[in-house]
Amino acid sequence: MAIISDDVKVLDENLTEIFTNAELMRATIREESRPMEHPIETGAIITDHRVIMPVEINLSILVEYQYVKDVYNQIKQIYTDGKFVIVQTRSADYRNQFIMALPHEESAEREGVIVIALRLKEAQVVSSQSSDVQVNPSNPSNESTVDAGIKEPQEPTNSSALSNIIGFGA
Repeated sequence: MAIISDDVKVLDENLTEIFTNAELMRATIREESRPMEHPIETGAIITDHRVIMPVEINLSILVEYQYVKDVYNQIKQIYTDGKFVIVQTRSADYRNQFIMALPHEESAEREGVIVIALRLKEAQVVSSQSSDVQVNPSNPSNESTVDAGIKEPQEPTNSSALSNIIGFGA
């Protein structure tokens, strides 16, 4: 497997390269969108727009045994702290990436090295807007409820205003 470390780099927020004692073997970048589909009255499905999903990156990292503890602890610390990193590739720079998983493989077949398969995902940071809203109180007589106590049910009357006028009421 060819080493792509010269073309792909992982940087911290200060644009300093990290994981320098590791060799990046493969970077798989997933940039996807999801169509928004809605059923209409006829039963057909329409698609009227799409949502761009966060970028996901899989990095295969090869680490020699003399650097394993240092590199793994560095990755684990970034993972635990929830810090963002930048993945710089030939095609683009991917900012606001956080480590979702850091599985690694240790086997007798690869004596002297371990492979760490980092999974990163873009955090899409947005800022919300808020404003102060002036609330005008409604009619002050309606602000509180009146304690009316316990009410007993009453028998309904069989009269209405119309029946009372024409003389059919009780």
